[in-house]
Amino acid sequence: MSVRKGINLNFKNAELYNIEELIKVDEKYYRMSRLNAQIRGEIAESTAERSFYNCGCEIRFNLKGEKAEIALLRKPGEEVLTTGAAEIYYGDFQASYQETPRILSNEPLTITIKQKIVVEVKNTAKNLNNVFAPELVRILLPYDWDNYLIDIRGNLDPPAASQVPAKKILTYGSSITHGGSANHPGESYAFKLAQLLGYDLINKGFAGSAKMEPAMANYLAELDWDLAVLEMGINIIDDWSLEKFAKKIDYFIEEIALKNQDKWIFCTDLFRNRRDFNDNHKSKEFRRIIKNKVETLNLKKLKYVSGLELLTDIRGLSADFVHPSTYGMDQIAHNFYKKIRKMIT
Repeated sequence: MSVRKGINLNFKNAELYNIEELIKVDEKYYRMSRLNAQIRGEIAESTAERSFYNCGCEIRFNLKGEKAEIALLRKPGEEVLTTGAAEIYYGDFQASYQETPRILSNEPLTITIKQKIVVEVKNTAKNLNNVFAPELVRILLPYDWDNYLIDIRGNLDPPAASQVPAKKILTYGSSITHGGSANHPGESYAFKLAQLLGYDLINKGFAGSAKMEPAMANYLAELDWDLAVLEMGINIIDDWSLEKFAKKIDYFIEEIALKNQDKWIFCTDLFRNRRDFNDNHKSKEFRRIIKNKVETLNLKKLKYVSGLELLTDIRGLSADFVHPSTYGMDQIAHNFYKKIRKMIT
């Protein structure tokens, strides 16, 4: 199987991580997509649109000059939300509260990175057990709708392979996997799980649109990753019959798992949510379908983990009783980490 490795773009010597395509808007902005045009044309329209939601994407670079400036913009005409916050990291370390987070609005925002701070972090952390090199600047893009890149200015170099984790975790799923209801992009369960494992994160969550399309399965199967988490069910439980769900799951899990039998794949279902308050039959059946599919394939590195075992404390839900709160995201990440470590070691 040929593996697609080149999913990150280079823009003015900065790496646009987990961004596959830039689309020019009004000759002055760039829309950033986590999927290329070909795959967007083969999946549901709603899924394709959500590829432009940039949580899980980063702007990464080494600063060679005195400063760098990253100019970003909330999509003009869109409501400004506090969830539209970019975060600054120096390697593994979140920047101080004076620097981060930064809220994107309908007016251009310029994030300035200064060499003095980069050097201070590098010198302090140089002998620590770093996963990301401490001098590597990482701008985590917001969990929000469309965000535009305006420009990146400065004397920069893209990351070297030695500055980032050697292994990658792929996460696929709903807004929960993408980061919905996390206060900031660095607080999603996917981001936290990658931190705990010491892996780099490829986040392919799609808010309201994890529909397990065959083309999406083909695409994910060919990406370059070492471990995968597939979250399935919550976005279509109200609309699909059990039969339709089972048929979709059959191809989706098989396509990814059979082409990647040398890699660990963890399939999960609906995290604890409002349906579980009333012993919901359909939720139980969705979970059973995924569990049975994994067991039927009987592959050594394909595992099933119930969402009920990941979000265990009901207080980990937000007030919509579907999306986990920040506390819930932390629960999922730590419980998942314990299960993964137990299975792979």
